[in-house]
Amino acid sequence: MWLNQFKIALIQEESEKLATLLESMPQFETLEEANEASHLLIQAYELIDTLQEETKVSMQQLKKHIDYVASTEEEPKAKLDIKQ
Repeated sequence: MWLNQFKIALIQEESEKLATLLESMPQFETLEEANEASHLLIQAYELIDTLQEETKVSMQQLKKHIDYVASTEEEPKAKLDIKQ
């Protein structure tokens, strides 16, 4: 049951569900189940690593956009500026 849920979460790229399942990982009854879980854990690690990298790149792009927008805005006039 756990292995099937983990596979589904991995296929659907649900990182939060994967984390929840990792917290409740059972003792596997057979060597085959343990090996399958091991391979799935490697895939999950690779998925999380990829998602983290994508998030990092997106955040860097957002920062560049914010900096660009901020640089194109006029500087606000001081409240006591009498030259308005």
